[in-house]
Amino acid sequence: MQDETEVPNYATVGATVRAIGWHGGTHKFFTARVLEIRTRFPKIVVEFTADETGATHPIALPEPKTAYVHAGMIAEI
Repeated sequence: MQDETEVPNYATVGATVRAIGWHGGTHKFFTARVLEIRTRFPKIVVEFTADETGATHPIALPEPKTAYVHAGMIAEI
């Protein structure tokens, strides 16, 4: 429940985090930038910027490029 209701201290607007996204039929970690913290669930809005190997080509990233995630779906870099 805490993962879904709280926002970690490192997840500030503009911060770079690792976030889970859906790509190629599976969930994977991607590098993402925090765009917004909302009052509604899920509270954290991210934009995926690179895959786990650093590839930034659009085909390597989830679509859509922006996602709503909760604290259980992100990690500090």
